[in-house]
Amino acid sequence: MFGKERGEIKFDIVVHSMGGLIARYYLLRYGDQSLPKDGSPPNLNWAGAKNVNRLIMVGTPNAGSVLAFEDLVHGKHFAPKWLRAIGAVSIPSYSAAVMGTYPSIYELMPRVRHRAFVENLSDQNVDVYDVELWEKYGWGPLAADQDKDLQVILPQTQTVEQRREIALEHIAKCLRNAQRFHQALDRAAKPPANLKISLVAGDAEQTKERVQLDLTIGAFEVTKYGPGDGTVLRSSALADERAGGDYQPKLQSPIHLHDVTFLFRDHLSMTKDPMFSDNLLFRLLEE
Repeated sequence: MFGKERGEIKFDIVVHSMGGLIARYYLLRYGDQSLPKDGSPPNLNWAGAKNVNRLIMVGTPNAGSVLAFEDLVHGKHFAPKWLRAIGAVSIPSYSAAVMGTYPSIYELMPRVRHRAFVENLSDQNVDVYDVELWEKYGWGPLAADQDKDLQVILPQTQTVEQRREIALEHIAKCLRNAQRFHQALDRAAKPPANLKISLVAGDAEQTKERVQLDLTIGAFEVTKYGPGDGTVLRSSALADERAGGDYQPKLQSPIHLHDVTFLFRDHLSMTKDPMFSDNLLFRLLEE
């Protein structure tokens, strides 16, 4: 690494999407600490801040994204259903069984308190981190049509029951760790004086905000959209604690942001925007 022999050197970090969550946890707040096994929060010591001058987050889902839940339940498909049906092109597609093996996807789900998931009859919050719901409704890797892929993922198993038991245990562990990861990130703490945290976010694309669940059969549909970048809500990028609650005149967030820039771009296009490039270079080279 350039300059590592100079102990006083500081780095500027630019990250996109989930990279912002990793930077906030690993580089800025907790260093190389793992989440304690007893469920307690890690020691908040801003261990990485001694080597960082500025963090610039781009399209980071600081409070999660509904798309993560959808991808876990239905899989990730980069082509529309009709195009996949005719098999005209070779476009990547990842089943729910495959998506469910990645712990990081669970960490991208929204917080329950922000009312991202509500029951269709009572309009009450639904805790999608409750593994019993996943087992009851056969979500994600537990769906009956996912066993073929589970056989590939778990070649040492002999029966459907064995594979479901392993998948259920894995889902439960990932859901628990995701909640603990969220709790660690959501602790409000003022960063050291030397550290500036910037955010670049989209707020002009219709973005999925709320999912309504039918708890009689486990089906769900998106019923509310909000401003964002098509993947990450504006409120999620800001980690706005007003989401799902009563309006307050000023931003309520555990992240102490030095500055925020909004772009009329989608999640993947923001870094191609000339306005992004100009402001990024100014912050890195001039400010």
